[in-house]
Amino acid sequence: MQSVRSLAATKHGMSRTRPYHIWCGMKTRCDNKLRDGARWYAGVSYTPSWESFSAFWCDMSEGYADDLTLERKDVTKGYSKENCIWIPLKDQSKNRRDTILIDIDGVKMCLSDYAKKVGLNRAMLYSRYKNGVPLSELAKPSRKQAINPIRRTM
Repeated sequence: MQSVRSLAATKHGMSRTRPYHIWCGMKTRCDNKLRDGARWYAGVSYTPSWESFSAFWCDMSEGYADDLTLERKDVTKGYSKENCIWIPLKDQSKNRRDTILIDIDGVKMCLSDYAKKVGLNRAMLYSRYKNGVPLSELAKPSRKQAINPIRRTM
């Protein structure tokens, strides 16, 4: 049973939950300019009402699941109900400022996904892209693969 003092200090009863820790992380990324990675969050803020966890949770509880993480749809904008969604961690890494997005036949995808799609090494495609190889030639097999093709099974 909680003491009267701890009940009075608890505003939402969620301080030991994953959503609360995600909210704390969001605030730290925006507010603490001395932390590692602060350069990625320069100028990024959160909506003023989200100073309170209760307001954040009221806006973002819908769609939450323990296997999801908080994502800004547009990385150039701050955290707000309109700009945030819950997505799997593996998808979140595709929405970074340094992610290379390419357009293949009208479909936008990150270079890593394209590498998986065509069955080539991501680092090789990245190197080709950085060296100015046209998109139409990115997926050509390497010389090693052309000489000694290896079947890949997934």
